[in-house]
Amino acid sequence: GDVNSAWKHDMFDGVKKAALVSRGAIGGSGTTKLLVSNLDFGVSDSDIQ
Repeated sequence: GDVNSAWKHDMFDGVKKAALVSRGAIGGSGTTKLLVSNLDFGVSDSDIQ
């Protein structure tokens, strides 16, 4: 590409809120877990929280 052209991000813009609500992704009563792995041995649980 042209390095002198205007920069535009290529990140995902996401879906519209209405689509998330219809799928139950917002305001749901379910449980979500986040798995964090491969951290430096010096990172403690309190660092993550």
